[in-house]
Amino acid sequence: MKSNQQFLFRVRFISVCCVLAGLVLLGKLYFVQIVQGSTYREKAERQYVRPNQELWDRGSVFFEMRDGTRVSAATLKSGFTLVIHPKD
Repeated sequence: MKSNQQFLFRVRFISVCCVLAGLVLLGKLYFVQIVQGSTYREKAERQYVRPNQELWDRGSVFFEMRDGTRVSAATLKSGFTLVIHPKD
């Protein structure tokens, strides 16, 4: 009988600890979202990246072969690609 009472005490103790931890987390969530929500909202809005319409010429990247010739690895190109899908 004593071991059964110890088991129930341990289960209740762990349950109370879990409930208290949950209440602490809920309190912290309330504080962050409701009390300080406007502060974090302003910080988040300042982090947005605005697109820039200018295209900066960053140059080209080349690989050098063993014989000394340079091969283009990454270049900037502007233009269009035309694709034709003929109908049968």
